[in-house]
Amino acid sequence: MRPRPDEENVPVSGLQIRWKPVKDAVSYTLRVSATAMFTKMVKQVRLSGPSAEISGLDAGDYFWNVIATDVNKKTSEVSETFKFTLVAQGRTQEMMLDIGGTQLHGRVVEVFGKTEPGAALIINGQPVPSIGGDGTFRYFTEPLEPGEHSIVIVGQNRRGGTAKQQVTIVVPK
Repeated sequence: MRPRPDEENVPVSGLQIRWKPVKDAVSYTLRVSATAMFTKMVKQVRLSGPSAEISGLDAGDYFWNVIATDVNKKTSEVSETFKFTLVAQGRTQEMMLDIGGTQLHGRVVEVFGKTEPGAALIINGQPVPSIGGDGTFRYFTEPLEPGEHSIVIVGQNRRGGTAKQQVTIVVPK
């Protein structure tokens, strides 16, 4: 017993997800996540039938899978994971990226600011490992040699929009 998508059904309004009914299933749990490993669950709903209409998601990539449950509350294996992409229509692709400032700690530069939740940032070619749920970030560079340096901040949001900013800092001798 393992749910499978029903590819013959085409979405009519909103986003409809359908899968083939599983023999003896009395309910299904649909899981939708922003990550393929389901570490950022955005929806988890229990349903009586093999379909669901999903709304309220931002543009971006999402992953889904289903678990079937029978009358004895026995659950199936998790289905294969499937991916879908929502594309914003009529919305700007631009990305918010505000550099709050920089601070020098010896030869290490701290860059801080705010971007969109869910965005990805790269500073001087290195990914910013953690961006807060509200979009705030702090990043510490590798130690820099004395002199003038340009620090380049590049970001991309879930709609595909990008932003680039550059700040100049002088590391004293």
